[in-house]
Parts: sequence; structure tokens; C-alpha cells
Amino acid sequence: MPAAIDATKYLAAPCTVLTPEQLAPFEVNLTGEPVTSGSTFEVVGPSCSWEPVDRKGDFNLLFADKNEYGLSDYYREKKRWAFFEPIEVGGYPAAYFDTGSKDLRGQGFCSIVVGLTDTLAFSVSRQNGPGPRACDQVRDMAAAALTTMKGA
Repeated sequence: MPAAIDATKYLAAPCTVLTPEQLAPFEVNLTGEPVTSGSTFEVVGPSCSWEPVDRKGDFNLLFADKNEYGLSDYYREKKRWAFFEPIEVGGYPAAYFDTGSKDLRGQGFCSIVVGLTDTLAFSVSRQNGPGPRACDQVRDMAAAALTTMKGA
């Protein structure tokens, strides 16, 4: 694994992991909706959602700090999911995945998870995106977030 990334400061403010300049290509509202407390936070971790200006679906970035072993936890569960496709993003191990029972990439649903340390991963999901391009979008958003975190 490449050098571990300390993402601690983004766990408290997940929407700050992407700058307005980084968000511009995704045509989203620049003000994200953070989740840093409540029942969803308690189960999965801090996250931020951005709504596209056309109001079709959303983007969600999640720090899976409730997983004990980061990306390894996703690998352990991969047989239960509709798809799991290992790739690399910015030199970091990653995988496209869908926790559902059907592969909906053709309909614009795609998620990617990226390992930051042995115990922390983050994911980016796109719902109701532009068909198969949704996977390109989550990969590009994850790469932008990595750029921010590496510079921190």
C-alpha cells in the first residue's frame, strides 16, 4: 500500500474534502450536506452528499471509520454484492462495488471504495447518474478527494 493518508480532520468536516474547483466538473450544488452525527453516522461513519444542479440523484462521499479493517472489510464482503471490481485510484487500492443484489451501473448507480490506511477507507457513490459514466464520475471524485487529503 502507498503511504497512509491521515484523514482525521475530514472525519469532523467531510464536505471540506472537495473544493468548489474540484466539484465544478460534477455540476453539483457546491454546498454539501454533512452527516457527522445521528443513526446513519453511528452505523457507517461521517459523510457528505452533493445534489447535482439537474436534481437527478446525488453524490455521496463516506469515510467508513466504523469498519475495523478499512478496505479489507469490503474485500471480505465482496461475494455478497452485485459486483466488486478491484482497481487503483491515484496509486491507492480501490474497488468499484455495489452492495445490492443487482448490478445497476447501466442505470447510473456506481460506488467506489479507496483504502487510505489499514483501518480506514472512504467511498464515493453516485445514484441516478448518467448511465455507465457514473463509475467514471465516482472514480474522478475519489481521485480529487485523494489529492486534497494528500496535500493536507
